[in-house]
Amino acid sequence: LIEGDNYHALQCLNYTHKGKVDVIYIDPPYNTGSDGFVYKDDRILDKYPNGSVVDANHPLRHSYWLSFMSKRLKLAKNLLSEKGVIFISIDDNEQANLKLLCDSIFGEKNFVAQFIWKKTSNPNSTGNNIGIEHEYVVVYAKSNNYELQGLSLTEEDFEKYTGRDEYFESRGPFKLVGLNKTGTIT
Repeated sequence: LIEGDNYHALQCLNYTHKGKVDVIYIDPPYNTGSDGFVYKDDRILDKYPNGSVVDANHPLRHSYWLSFMSKRLKLAKNLLSEKGVIFISIDDNEQANLKLLCDSIFGEKNFVAQFIWKKTSNPNSTGNNIGIEHEYVVVYAKSNNYELQGLSLTEEDFEKYTGRDEYFESRGPFKLVGLNKTGTIT
């Protein structure tokens, strides 16, 4: 158990687990201006900010968030094995910035997928009379050698995978399931 700032924890893990982790999932601050995102990382910027909450109108909030995420994603990449993948949850607020940042850190060729998952059945209006009911999970591999396999499936489990597409020969069968927060995946 490592307790403390996630940047410090990632640094510590790099001493013992560098290149050994197959799967990482992170749920970073979404930088909505109301999520309590505090940028107090003085490792790069020493004049801004002073550890206060970065609100939605702050002129540098996207820059702060990208700097905050960049250092952590680089450390996370170091932890990944050659067949490792990283899953990152995000909403519309920073999704485009996260994709570009990950392209620069992991490489565009290592982009695996972007999943959309339904987070609610009763979306609240964003102020634009538009209710948002989904978020994203962005997936990158450390290298082209990634494997989304290694699952221990019984013969009964495997029989549920009946879908076929043009990649069947190289990837095998698949099963479509809903990505709803309130549902379960079986």
